Amino acid sequence: MLRINDVVAFEETRYRILDVSKIRYTWINIDSDKSLPERISLAEVDELIHAEALKKT
Repeated sequence: MLRINDVVAFEETRYRILDVSKIRYTWINIDSDKSLPERISLAEVDELIHAEALKKT
C-alpha cells in the first residue's frame, strides 16, 4: 500500500501520492508544471505493481 507523499514511477513519469482512500489514490504528475491531480483505483495500482509497471522511487 502506498502512503501520502510517496513518489512512484509509471511509464517514465513520476507521480506523488496526494490522498489515499478506501477505493482510490489521488496522485499528481510531478514532472509537469501544468498537471492536475488524477484519481486511480487501488485495484489498478495493485495490478500495475504486480506487473512491475509501477515502481516506488
